[in-house]
Amino acid sequence: MQLELPTGVVDVWKVDLDGDAGGAPVLSREESARADRFRDPRDGERWRRARTALRRLLSDYLDMDPRELVIEAASQGKPFLGAPASDFRFSVSHAGAVALLAFTRRTEVGVDFELRSRRIDALALARQAFGEAHARALGDLPADRREEAFLRAWVRHEAAVKCVGTGLGGSTPDAADVWVTDLDVAPDVVAALATTTGPCTIRRRQQSVAAQSR
Repeated sequence: MQLELPTGVVDVWKVDLDGDAGGAPVLSREESARADRFRDPRDGERWRRARTALRRLLSDYLDMDPRELVIEAASQGKPFLGAPASDFRFSVSHAGAVALLAFTRRTEVGVDFELRSRRIDALALARQAFGEAHARALGDLPADRREEAFLRAWVRHEAAVKCVGTGLGGSTPDAADVWVTDLDVAPDVVAALATTTGPCTIRRRQQSVAAQSR
């Protein structure tokens, strides 16, 4: 079954990376080798399943064999569809056993999320990532709100950076260049989405890695 994706719509898929992958292998030789190089085999398997989900969903949108897709990376690491020629754009984020995959057309897209269960030093990270002024503003908040506020600022920053493809550690794009919005994905997740045009209609979807149409 081919998936439809109208212009101006972003599909955001939540994938369980500890589910049963099932089905025939669809990764390229290079992708399989990359998964095998992870120091922790469980991390490698989760990366493999996230990439498998990406290929299978792209194949459903494009109505073609997932093994025939050519997925490449730009100089700063932003993945893109090298073949076939298409106006489809996508972004992937994963942490622990969860992955978010965002798909759209005719606009760049970035998605990012963090798990609330991860314990952090919000003030120290804010100072390192955004500077002293941001850290002071965060410190003015009640202690029980600091982690949430930092995580929301962080995922919005990362979604915007992924969208424009400046790479990890890149500066946050100007607000005029990207449209950024928070995503309500799950109680334990803080997430954000960015596109170079907006606002967009967001459709939230969920699929196991094993699900496939061919």
